[in-house]
Amino acid sequence: MNYNFYDIIALVASSLSLLSCGIFIFINKSGSIPRIFLTLAIGGVGYGLFITTLLNSRLIEEMPFLYRTAMPIAFIIGPSCYYYITTSLIQPLVFPKKFFLHLIPFMLAFIVNIPFLIKTNQEKIDILQRRYTGDINLLSGPDGWITGSQMATILGIFSILYLFQSFRILLKNKNEIRRSDPASFWWYLYLLIALSFIFLSLIYSAAHPDMSAYNSFTIIFSFLMISLLIYLFTRPDILYGTLVEKIEEGNVKSFGFKQDNPLSESDQNAVDPALIPVYKKKIEECIDKDKPYLRRDLRITDLSKQLDIPRHHLSWVVNNIYNLNFNDFINKNRLSYIESNFSNDEFKRMTLEGIAYDAGFNSRTTFTHAVKKFYNCTPSEHFKKNLN
Repeated sequence: MNYNFYDIIALVASSLSLLSCGIFIFINKSGSIPRIFLTLAIGGVGYGLFITTLLNSRLIEEMPFLYRTAMPIAFIIGPSCYYYITTSLIQPLVFPKKFFLHLIPFMLAFIVNIPFLIKTNQEKIDILQRRYTGDINLLSGPDGWITGSQMATILGIFSILYLFQSFRILLKNKNEIRRSDPASFWWYLYLLIALSFIFLSLIYSAAHPDMSAYNSFTIIFSFLMISLLIYLFTRPDILYGTLVEKIEEGNVKSFGFKQDNPLSESDQNAVDPALIPVYKKKIEECIDKDKPYLRRDLRITDLSKQLDIPRHHLSWVVNNIYNLNFNDFINKNRLSYIESNFSNDEFKRMTLEGIAYDAGFNSRTTFTHAVKKFYNCTPSEHFKKNLN
């Protein structure tokens, strides 16, 4: 077993990746759909780094059955990243079942490795030792129905295409995101850039059969992930689940915490029961008097500051007392505001779009989505009979 610089940085990057996944799974239990995809993406990267560590240190010879498993699993990264971005910014609040179709390449990658996977452990060890003895790039080799280099190239191109689509979606929504939550915009952007460089370096490494190319790939892979994960650890709203509410619920999703009985034993530590009526009174007085929901760029952070209530407490109260996520809570009050102004002559002269805009909605899409959610009909069906 040889331990060197490549092993150390790959091990650090792998450990950080798996630690972040552990936090997503065991500490942050919000059940957020975007977080599921982020966990899959970072988990796939972390597993790749783990296998890289085993390869560089030759510990893989103790577990030869793991060789050629990293790249098939890495086929999950591109689709997971794409769905992380889209479910954060565009998709409705349901798990997109089409995601499973995007896992077909992942399954095919395992199938083409069957010739290697069915070999005995000793045969696998012999293959690995020939790689090390010949100073051959560990990505190469005719061990399956296609070579390791061919699979790495396909993986790189496949993933870059998904990341490119993610870039397009992010840039299409950048003005809205940067206005309402600039920190999240830079996180999305850095995530996509880092993964793009990783897969571009993978393609380069696959095209060069020597170990120096593989070592360069290890360094780039590890340092990019370390920097990305350090940034992630500075974003507790992403890491621990104190979600920043997004822009338009019709196009941009916020996913609330699991809604339990507000005073259940598991949640009593979230907010002191004695504070709940105090918080509830402050929230309702603010809603009635100040009408913060009329602000089209209102975020939970803004309302938290206005009420002088800790953000995680405000989120807990909205989720557990009102049984709504933050966007639903605000949109419900916007709809109540519209209904309370039906008798207003000025309202009767306005279009539905004008009414929605006046009530704080960002767009007709958001307005329509909210009306359908709370009234189970279109805005025209619900409001026009009251406005005419």
